[in-house]
Amino acid sequence: MVTIEAEVSLAAPPEKVFATLTDPAAYPRWISDVQSVRLDGSFQAGSRFEEITRIGGKDKASAGSVVAVESPRRVVLQVTEVRSGPKLLPTRTFELEPANGGTLLHWRTELRTEGAARLLEPFLPRLFRRKKRAYLEALKRLVEGS
Repeated sequence: MVTIEAEVSLAAPPEKVFATLTDPAAYPRWISDVQSVRLDGSFQAGSRFEEITRIGGKDKASAGSVVAVESPRRVVLQVTEVRSGPKLLPTRTFELEPANGGTLLHWRTELRTEGAARLLEPFLPRLFRRKKRAYLEALKRLVEGS
């Protein structure tokens, strides 16, 4: 298992950041690899989702569930099934706390690999840290700009 963590300070209240994190349609706007996310029902613990991400120029179809939703403090999403593409199964935990009139967002990803994807493990921390920085900058523009 690989763990990647990052945080960012956002000039937006936790409620606004939380609303973005719980809006499946917003994910492609700030995570460049995400092509689409479809949620079955409302965003609550136990809800199932499907996502299409682009990794290495190829689409990866995955499914998972919303593990926890604690407004406006915490969201946990877990990919439990990879239908096509590399067997990368992330659990994404977003924790928000009020800070300096805005929000401090801490994002922890625990990435489990299966099959041939295990060969990628030594390269994943550096790759995902770089990607995560770009994602958080895009999230910052999204929540601070509107």
